[in-house]
Amino acid sequence: MYYCLAINSSQSTAEKIMAYHQQYGRASYSGNSSCSNNDLSIEIYTDGACLNNGQQGAQAGIGGYFGLNNPLNFSERVKGRQTNNVAEIQAAEHAIRLAKLNGYVQIKIITDSEFLTKAVYFWLPKWKANNWRTAGGGPVKNKEDFELLIDAMQGVEVVFEHVRGHQGNFGNEQADRLARAGAAKPASYY
Repeated sequence: MYYCLAINSSQSTAEKIMAYHQQYGRASYSGNSSCSNNDLSIEIYTDGACLNNGQQGAQAGIGGYFGLNNPLNFSERVKGRQTNNVAEIQAAEHAIRLAKLNGYVQIKIITDSEFLTKAVYFWLPKWKANNWRTAGGGPVKNKEDFELLIDAMQGVEVVFEHVRGHQGNFGNEQADRLARAGAAKPASYY
């Protein structure tokens, strides 16, 4: 299952996501939109990893796999809070920014994170409409990371495809390897 979200008009991201769901239903998009393959499109596998998630001393990393021996492949330590969810968000955001810097305008993010795809297509519009509050009234934990992701998506078409993790998908396994290597790197302070 994959989704297309074009972020390039005067509508806000939340308005676009809501319009998308009104047109296509509950995230059941399948191939008939402006997202298409050409020389300006790319597929990127992304993943986040966190050693000792939820515990003191946790270490999180991000990985992005653009292809075999591709110089854009990345493995980095997470900036800020060290959690698996922050890692998933930052991996997608970093991949989108790298793709944009290299001239791509149609970007498919392939992720095993249900959290990320649900957040982008279901929760973000509600959170933004509710002044970045959850349904329970509390603040959204990863607001700053989501705002950076939204900013990265400006001016390009982004497709999120969810795949099952650890099922032998080569690209997903490579992104996972890169994310785990990123988590093992020393923290950067700036």
